[in-house]
Amino acid sequence: MSQTVSSPGVQPIDASGFITRAISGGRSLVLTVDAGILTVRTKAGELLDPKAAEVIMALGGEEPKWLHLVEALQVVNASYPGSQFALVEAAEVVGRNPAVRGQLAKTSSNRVVLLALAAIGQAQVACNPYLDAAEWDLLLNHRDSSVQAKAWSLARVLPPSLADHVDENTRIRVAQNPDCPPKVLARLGRDKNAKVLMAAGANPSTPVKTLRRLARTPRQTFIRRSVAVNPSTPRWTLVRLVRDLQPVVRAAVVTNPSLPTQYARNRVGDASGTVRYAVAQRTDLGPHALSWLERFARRDGSRQYALTRKRLEYNPSCPPYLRKRLNQIDDQLHQATEPRRPLSKRTRAAIVFGALPASILGLFVGTALLIVGSMSIYSGRPSVGVFQMVSGLALDVMCVAFLIWFQRRSRPPGSLWRPPLPVQIARWVIVIGMIAGAAAAHAPGLLVLPLLLFGVRSTIVTRQRRAARQHRQ
Repeated sequence: MSQTVSSPGVQPIDASGFITRAISGGRSLVLTVDAGILTVRTKAGELLDPKAAEVIMALGGEEPKWLHLVEALQVVNASYPGSQFALVEAAEVVGRNPAVRGQLAKTSSNRVVLLALAAIGQAQVACNPYLDAAEWDLLLNHRDSSVQAKAWSLARVLPPSLADHVDENTRIRVAQNPDCPPKVLARLGRDKNAKVLMAAGANPSTPVKTLRRLARTPRQTFIRRSVAVNPSTPRWTLVRLVRDLQPVVRAAVVTNPSLPTQYARNRVGDASGTVRYAVAQRTDLGPHALSWLERFARRDGSRQYALTRKRLEYNPSCPPYLRKRLNQIDDQLHQATEPRRPLSKRTRAAIVFGALPASILGLFVGTALLIVGSMSIYSGRPSVGVFQMVSGLALDVMCVAFLIWFQRRSRPPGSLWRPPLPVQIARWVIVIGMIAGAAAAHAPGLLVLPLLLFGVRSTIVTRQRRAARQHRQ
């Protein structure tokens, strides 16, 4: 038999049976088909019965060397009943040396050859682009578990002909195939299995319409994450995913090269350190953004902060002054001084329950004096207004100075200044402005607005925690 790609081209025989001879590995065989049942005998007339071989193996005996040949011939006879040429061809290919069989298993488009090789456990059939469900099932259901494991290890991706296979892992490998047609991927994008949807969402050949639908999957975080890393995902979908509630989705989308730089730069002040760590690997950010990314990363815990520093250090866009600062920070963290003497319990209680609340209240009062003073200046009382504004400014400065001292005193040695996140600054500015406006307008009822703002904020935090808990489950 030639190794060139060819079709079997065998016409069925109308007779009820036939007898033919075949040669497999130098052994002469007599093949008899009677009423669709195949019988294999040697030239000397010895019957090669698979059932007898199974009994021998069940009793602890060794597997006969001819068993895989007979099983391959039975599989071919069941697929091509009455085909004398198919049986002869299958016997010949099974008898070839392992190197030739492995090459044929990878390249041949002959269905008889692939069926025979799959039946004897030639795992390289899994790499063949013409692989069909019949051959794949023979490999998956082979009695030798090592054949199944080797087939899975070789079949990183599977051809589109297996898109409707009942096995979910098979459909996952089909969805991961970059040469899979868009129509097949669109069909896999509606699969009931979440892992298949993840594989389809990460495939660059998946249609845009399917990607947009998968990006709107509400309770499947990793499906949205797979769409977020796909370079074929359209820009408007990436912009939507960069505001996702789940940090893993935001961290995935900022690594996508298709995301515009401005949206990745906006994630420097993200609430999650995982997202900042992902942003640190982008080379299209400016020195100012990378510098502030390092400052915000100080809020992420020592381990996460160390990883982000390392990634910034290896970023080719890292400016020299930032590298110098990173080296100084490393020295500062490694050469931390002895722990300072802690405050006494009485002093700490006085600060926490007395000075700290008074300073926060003083900030509100000082801000209110600034607003009232400005209104007094505009109403024709400049002297009173200036006095009120100076008093409010002095009160704010003293309160801020105390809060900064308390924050630094509470930090352990070797710790760094951690700037507040932009969303935190905006939230406190809004709250202080609302309270000051209510005081200036002599309308205590407006104080309900800050409470409403805090209620909305707590609702959002609760929702995020619930989503994170569902994600862990």
